Amino acid sequence: MARDPPRIAVVDDESGVRNGLTRLLRSAGFDSDAYAGGAEFLDDLATTRPDGLNLDLRMPEKDGFELLDRLADSGHRIPLVVLTSFPSADTRHRALRAGVVAFLEKPAERAALLEALDRALSIGLRKEPPSDRDEFDPESIKEESMP
Repeated sequence: MARDPPRIAVVDDESGVRNGLTRLLRSAGFDSDAYAGGAEFLDDLATTRPDGLNLDLRMPEKDGFELLDRLADSGHRIPLVVLTSFPSADTRHRALRAGVVAFLEKPAERAALLEALDRALSIGLRKEPPSDRDEFDPESIKEESMP
């Protein structure tokens, strides 16, 4: 069950985008945590459970798809919105197949982003969480090479 207010994790390697999204989310009534990359996000999953995830796809070292794969392999489901500077039909299709609720291009309009997050959260609330969610071990999905 989601907390009130919902906590959204922002994973983006661009500090300006990351900080701007965090401010936007907080001004819209969400709690928000910001992460510069997938490894940092995975490390924090041991103590913080976001209700939603706003994810950049193209990041140094490991991209957003690799993070999506690690989450899927672990059975850990978080409602996802992708925000990318490099949209393509193939990338969109791949993201939606991976369970992403919305695929937005940077810079996204405030209203479109907030609507996408609301939709992702409402979809997430209808799904049963994995039975092992409380026992999730982020170490099971991290790779040594992730920064």
